[in-house]
Amino acid sequence: MKEYIHNFDEAKLQEAFKIKEAYAKGEIPLDMANAQMKAHIGTLTPAELAYIEQYFQEKVDDECIKENLEEMLAIYDGVLIEEENSLPKGHPIRNYIEENNAIRDVIKGIDQLFEKPYIKNQWDEHFEKLNKWKIHLSRKQNQLYTALEHKGFDRPTTTMWLFDNDVRDKISALTEIVKQEFDYEKVKPQYEVFKEYIFDLMNKEETILFPTSLEMLNEEEFVEMASGDREIGYCLIEATSDFVNHHQVKEVKEEVTDGFKDELSKLLAKYQMGSWNEDTPMNVKQGVMSLNQINLLFQHLPVDISYVDEHDLVAFYSDTKHRVFPRSKGVIGRKVQNCHPSSSVSVVEEIISKFRSGEKDRIDFWINKPGVFIYILYVAVRDEQGNFKGVMEMMQDCSRIRALEGSRTLLDWESNESQVKEVEDVKEETVSKNDEDIIVLKPDTKLSVLLKKYPNLKDYMISKSEKFAMMKTPMFAIMKEIATVKMISERTGFSIECLQKEFELFVQLQKEKK
Repeated sequence: MKEYIHNFDEAKLQEAFKIKEAYAKGEIPLDMANAQMKAHIGTLTPAELAYIEQYFQEKVDDECIKENLEEMLAIYDGVLIEEENSLPKGHPIRNYIEENNAIRDVIKGIDQLFEKPYIKNQWDEHFEKLNKWKIHLSRKQNQLYTALEHKGFDRPTTTMWLFDNDVRDKISALTEIVKQEFDYEKVKPQYEVFKEYIFDLMNKEETILFPTSLEMLNEEEFVEMASGDREIGYCLIEATSDFVNHHQVKEVKEEVTDGFKDELSKLLAKYQMGSWNEDTPMNVKQGVMSLNQINLLFQHLPVDISYVDEHDLVAFYSDTKHRVFPRSKGVIGRKVQNCHPSSSVSVVEEIISKFRSGEKDRIDFWINKPGVFIYILYVAVRDEQGNFKGVMEMMQDCSRIRALEGSRTLLDWESNESQVKEVEDVKEETVSKNDEDIIVLKPDTKLSVLLKKYPNLKDYMISKSEKFAMMKTPMFAIMKEIATVKMISERTGFSIECLQKEFELFVQLQKEKK
């Protein structure tokens, strides 16, 4: 980030940080902190504030990510400059802002539903729109964060990503509730907490993230970003191509690419190696294929493939229409560690480390939910001499495969199309109520077994300690299948004996409820 912003007064920004820290530690009251900001600092731009967070702020724990924006802005009242930007239609930042405004309208509509008699279709319609905001988050994480990382500004990736996912999970939890008729008095408090979080996140975007992005990224970079944005999609808006068409950057790049192809063809002809184009046959490991055929093959694979090279950089992903999770070309060249929230980076690094050392060659995970079964496989890529050359990730939605029964040995087009469209729900395995209670936690007891027997255990653990907050993250859906009591003990610092006592208390509470 430093190399892209040259006109910042670091002494001034360091002083601003010290004032903020003094207030945060309770050493000075809010009014004094604000007075000192005005007297010693004068003004700050959003980009300067982002610079402070990037270089002066210590790394924070996951549970400390949510900082009250109103309180923070009160410290900078009269100091922080709100920069006006008239962005053209189709500009990536304008699209983000328009999506936020669309979601604010959806939330207003939900507020009004609380004042009316319950009608399921109305709630379903509003929450279907609300869930579209996950597209906004996915595009921001894969596109905008990536562009900022290239400038050295990785604070959003390491902090805001966790907040993004927290809001996304709250949307999912509320959506599950509204699928059935519910008690307004019980739902309203959860909904109000969700509103506080999503409004705070949108304000952080519009006050700091977006203005900083506009200062750090140039027009050409935003044009390039717009192309990847379209791959992921938009939330409740119709994005136009006006911004991209105005700059014509794409056409210039295509001319450069075509020029390279022409030069390559001339070079090959000079040395009597023939001309080359994307349809020129090439010898591959087993067979002969052109570049066009190779690309088509990847695009039609029934699985998703990604490749991270030996330098931990994302080098490739298969551009299929059925992707399990969204990808965009902005991820290419990105450190794979930055493609995951900080809560799951340690798992990513452990896999790469064991693959690189030769200790392990593969590891698989699976996500098993009603109606969805996702299989994920990581394989170490090595050359013929055994040298580590990276990691391949294979991902497949196996829901239909898991639902197949009997055998099919005859050609039946009609039946095949019918089964693809109407796959029976794949139900999670559940523990029978007649099963014996689990009393003793053994080091190798799987967390998935405990949660199947006691579905409320997850919420209980989270309520007891913030050290279990990772159970609210997306990676938990994968890790719960392999996590053991011993692993939980090592990760949280609680001894197995301590976990056993708390577990006994939880079981007793469950019995009392019955």
